[in-house]
Amino acid sequence: MKVNPTQIQELYTFTRDHFVEHYDLQTELVDHLSNGIEAQWKENPQLNFKEALNREFKKFGVFGFQDVISERVKAMEKRYLAYIWRFFKDYFTFPKVALTVFLIAVCYTLLRLLPAEIGIGVVYGVYFMSLLFMFYKTFKFRKQQRSKERRWIMEDLIFQHLGYLNVGFMPIYLFSWNINSENLQSEWWLILISNGLPCICLFLHIVTNIIPQKAEELLEETYPEYRIA
Repeated sequence: MKVNPTQIQELYTFTRDHFVEHYDLQTELVDHLSNGIEAQWKENPQLNFKEALNREFKKFGVFGFQDVISERVKAMEKRYLAYIWRFFKDYFTFPKVALTVFLIAVCYTLLRLLPAEIGIGVVYGVYFMSLLFMFYKTFKFRKQQRSKERRWIMEDLIFQHLGYLNVGFMPIYLFSWNINSENLQSEWWLILISNGLPCICLFLHIVTNIIPQKAEELLEETYPEYRIA
C-alpha cells in the first residue's frame, strides 16, 4: 500500500502547518513521513492515513520538526560559509590577487598622503556606505521573497545573511570610531587599515554581489531538484 499523490499534498500541508517554511526541508520530511506511513501499513493495513501520520509525527518528539529544522539550517550554514570561502580565495590566486594587492597599495598610499583628518573621513565613509548598502540589499531581498511561492534554506541564507552582517560587522564599525589622526601617523596602523579595508570590501562584494548573482547556480548545485521545481 502506497501513499497516493493527494496524501503527498496533505503531507506538504502538514509540514507547513508545523512551521516548516522551506520547500527543500518540506520535501525531505514528506519523503520521510511517507516512507514511515507505508512501513506502518505493511504491519497494519487497516490503519488509516491520519492515524499513521500522527504516529509517525510523534517519533519526532515533543518539539516536533524543530530539531530537524535546526540541524538542517546548521548544515546549510556550513555550506554557505564554504561558498563564501571559495569565492574569497579566488582573490588571493593569480590573476585576481593582483587586484587585491592593488587595492591595498592604493589604500596605503591614500592614507599616507592625505591629511589625517581626511583619511579618517575616508575610513568612516567606507564603513558607513557598506552599512547602508547591506541594509538596502536586505530590504530588496525581503521584498522579492514575498512574491515567491517556494522558499529554500540556502536561498534565504544567501540573502538574509546580509542582515546578519549588519550586526556582525558592528564591532568593526565601533573599532573604526577609535581611529584618530594620531593612529594614522603610526606605520602599524597604516598597514593594519590598508590591509583590512580592502579585505572587508572584497568580503562584502562577495556576500552582497557575487554570491547573490550566482544564487541560481549555487541553488542548483545544492539542490538537484531545484531546476525541476
